[in-house]
Amino acid sequence: MRHREKRSNGGVYVALFIAFIMVSSIVGFLWGQNSTDTQSGSSTYKEITFKKTQNGWSTKIDGTLTQFRFHPSEVESILFSQNEHLLLSNGPLYIAYDPSDEKVESLALAQFELANAFTKKNIQVIPAMTKNNSFGVTIANCETKGVVLIIDAENTSDVKTTGTCIAAKGDPLEIEDRILYDLYKIIPTTN
Repeated sequence: MRHREKRSNGGVYVALFIAFIMVSSIVGFLWGQNSTDTQSGSSTYKEITFKKTQNGWSTKIDGTLTQFRFHPSEVESILFSQNEHLLLSNGPLYIAYDPSDEKVESLALAQFELANAFTKKNIQVIPAMTKNNSFGVTIANCETKGVVLIIDAENTSDVKTTGTCIAAKGDPLEIEDRILYDLYKIIPTTN
């Protein structure tokens, strides 16, 4: 005679529970990946609608789709005065950075993109570096005659002006977006 032992269903329930957790985790991971990559949310800042993109935010300015890495609310704490706004509104404008800085790629990218934006607003830009360099690029610093914007990669953000020299310190790409928001009159300047 064979004896059938009564088996407990507890092991089956534990196995089903573990399988459910694993499947839920995979679905959650895939859902999270998808929503991050394809999410096209929007946000309004001072009556301007921004759309979320894979690389940041976009909005239409003067009928042209314009891209930003940071939402205005992320960089509005970088204070920009009316004096700095006026200095940057008139050319020619030197945009300079230290070529020996460890964040030289971000500095060069910010310089390039700012130069393009200012040029579209008919403001002449002269790309420069703050020190002698092997590239033969113009040297500009606070002693240079004319308006000079020096972007300096630092951990904390700060903008200070001495005469016609604007020293903008912080993440170069955050500084770039803050200056662009000023150029397009999206973030108002302080007094």
